[in-house]
Amino acid sequence: MDIPLLISQHAEISSIVKQIEDEMLTDNLINSEKVRDSISILIQKISIHLAIEDKTIYPMAKESNNQALAQIAGILENEISSLANDFMAYNDKWATPGKIDELQTEFISETKNIFARLKKRITLEEEEFYPLMLKILTI
Repeated sequence: MDIPLLISQHAEISSIVKQIEDEMLTDNLINSEKVRDSISILIQKISIHLAIEDKTIYPMAKESNNQALAQIAGILENEISSLANDFMAYNDKWATPGKIDELQTEFISETKNIFARLKKRITLEEEEFYPLMLKILTI
């Protein structure tokens, strides 16, 4: 169980999110090709991160004898599939810089929405789930 690795992955993901958000500051994209490239990197990072959580962290937490930890893990695990599926649909929808340029207002709105969900998830994991996991599983 490598919580510091997961937290460092969160930092990398958050950094990419910030880069994309910076391109949307004026509600007009400065460079849709740069944004598309950043989205591709973001999707890769998220996929790797979720795979680690899916295969190690959540099963370990759910199998623990601590009801609170198992409950949070179950809730987060259910949300993972929803967020992961939504990110894949988002990635497919905004697959080209041309599509992003064509529908900038919609792209910006959807991006802000999905990023808000991602940030909420990261905060929940870092402030509640990971600390509880470290506390319970190291006793």
